[in-house]
Amino acid sequence: MHIRSFAAAILFLCCASAPPSDVLSEIQGTWGWVDGQFTCETNPHTIRLSEDGRWLTFTYPHPIVEETGRNESVYEVLGHRGYVIRLFLESETRKDATGELAEWDLIMLSPNEYVWRQSDWPEDMSTALLERCPPSEIRDI
Repeated sequence: MHIRSFAAAILFLCCASAPPSDVLSEIQGTWGWVDGQFTCETNPHTIRLSEDGRWLTFTYPHPIVEETGRNESVYEVLGHRGYVIRLFLESETRKDATGELAEWDLIMLSPNEYVWRQSDWPEDMSTALLERCPPSEIRDI
């Protein structure tokens, strides 16, 4: 897993005039990892919020788990504050440092970038960057 500094996030969080009125609405759209097998060009994901605001669904055009053909991940929204959304993956099997099932923070660095951080990771660590896909790259893949 790639780890990156939160310097950009801290700068964005400190200098932004105000958090989005609803970060859950802001995160909806089509996204891809900057590098790897799930980029905007190869297998982007679309994030949708359920009508009741309790679930975020990530849908991919191609399987994300080849063995099962699964192309969707569903996260329960545990809460959000500012630019951080705390989520629990419906099919989570990974454990945190205390042995509990991992919870995840989706952290919006800007309206067009986010990273993941497992809730027990140090605050200066995260996954690699994900970016909102430009409209020209959103198509049936």
